[in-house]
Amino acid sequence: MTRAWRPLAALLVSRSGALTGHRLLMLAVPWLVITTGTLTEAGTVALSHTLPYVIMQGLSGPLLDRVPAARVAAGGDLIGAAAVATLAAAGTPPLWLLMTAMAVVGAADGPAAAAKNVLLPDVTVAARQPSDRGQALAVVAESAASTLGPAVAGVLISLYGTSRTLWLVSLLFSVASALAWRIRVADRRTVASKPDSYLRQLWAGVRVVFRDRPLRAITVMYVVTNCLDSGLIVILIPLWARENGHDPTFTGLLLSAAGGAAVCSAIAAAWLGARLPRQAAYLAGVIISGPTRIIVLAVDCPPAVIIAVYVIAGVGSGIFNPALRATIAEVAPAELRGRVFALVDALSWIGLPIAGLLAITAVNAATLTGTLWAFGIAYLLAVLYPARRITRHPTLPVVAAIPAPRRPREPGTTSRDITPQWST
Repeated sequence: MTRAWRPLAALLVSRSGALTGHRLLMLAVPWLVITTGTLTEAGTVALSHTLPYVIMQGLSGPLLDRVPAARVAAGGDLIGAAAVATLAAAGTPPLWLLMTAMAVVGAADGPAAAAKNVLLPDVTVAARQPSDRGQALAVVAESAASTLGPAVAGVLISLYGTSRTLWLVSLLFSVASALAWRIRVADRRTVASKPDSYLRQLWAGVRVVFRDRPLRAITVMYVVTNCLDSGLIVILIPLWARENGHDPTFTGLLLSAAGGAAVCSAIAAAWLGARLPRQAAYLAGVIISGPTRIIVLAVDCPPAVIIAVYVIAGVGSGIFNPALRATIAEVAPAELRGRVFALVDALSWIGLPIAGLLAITAVNAATLTGTLWAFGIAYLLAVLYPARRITRHPTLPVVAAIPAPRRPREPGTTSRDITPQWST
C-alpha cells in the first residue's frame, strides 16, 4: 500500500469497525428487549438511542469546520465503547440503564459519523482517486459491516447471549477510535479571526442545504427511507421472524444476504462508477433494491425466495449509494463541508426517533402485512423523488496532488494548510 492510500484505508477500516458494532447493537438490543419486555419498551429504547444521535449530529457542524474531524471521530467512538462496556458488564441491564447507555452511544456517534463523512473527500483526494471511487469504497465498508454485523450478532445471541455480543461491540468501537486518531489530512479551511457565533455558523449550513436543489431533494428522500428502514429492521423484521417461527439467526442471515451482495456491487462501482452515467446508475439501483425487501415479506414468500430477493436488493444498494454520496460531496462548499454533511446526516435521520413507535402503532392499528405494504409503497415514492437531481457536479478535483495550493487570504482571516501524513 502506498503512503498516499494510508489515510483512506485507515478511515475505511475505522468506519467499517464502528458500523459493524452498530449493526450488532441494532439486533442485540431490540432482541434483548423484545424477549424480556414489550414492543413498547423496544420502541422506547430505540427512541433513546436515535434522538440524541440526531440532535448531536445536527449541532456538530460548526465544530467539524473548526476542529480536526479525525479527533471528533476518535472521541465519539471511544465514548461509545465505554457506554457499551457498561451495558455488557451489567449482564441483564434494567430498562433505565439500557436507555441511558444507548442515549450516550447515540450522542457520541452522531458527531463521529459526520466527522468520518467530512474526512472522506479529503482522504480520497489525498489518495489521488475520483470522488465516485472514494464514496464507493465507503459503501463497501458499510456493506461489509451490514453483512458481518447481523450474521455475527445472530450467532452470538443464539449461542452465547447478548452480554458477549456487547463486549464485542465495545472492542470494535475501541479499534475504530484508535484508527481514526491516527488520520491526518490537508486542511483547506479558512478560519476567520473573529468567527461568527455558533448559531450563525449553523444557520449558514442550513441555508446551503435548503437552497441547493440536489441537497434538498436527497435529504427529503433520506428522511423517508431511513425512517422506513429503521422501523423495518428494528421492529418489523424481528416481529415477522418471531411470528413465522424463526430465531435471530435467520434475521441476521436475511440482513447479511443484502449486505454481502452490496459489498460485491460496491466493489464493482468503485472501479467503474466514475465511467457510469450517475443518474442511470441511481435509477437502476433504486428500482431493484428499494421496496422489494419490504414487499417480499408482505406477500409471505418462502424463506429461500426472501433471501434471494434481499441478495438482489443488495446489488442495487451498492450501485446507487455511491452516486448519491458523490453528489453530496461535490455540491457541498469546502469551507462549509462539516456543517453541510452534519446537517444532511442529521436531517436524514430525523425520522428515526419515531420509526420504532411508528412501526408499532401501524402494526397495532392494522396488521403486520398491511404495515409492510404501506412501508413498501412509501419507499418506492421516496427513492424516485430526487432522481432528476442525481447528476455530476465536478467541483471536487478528480485527481489532485497533495498538498493543495494555498488559497489567497482574505482580510481578517488565517489559513491552515497541514500536509497530509500518516501519524506515527
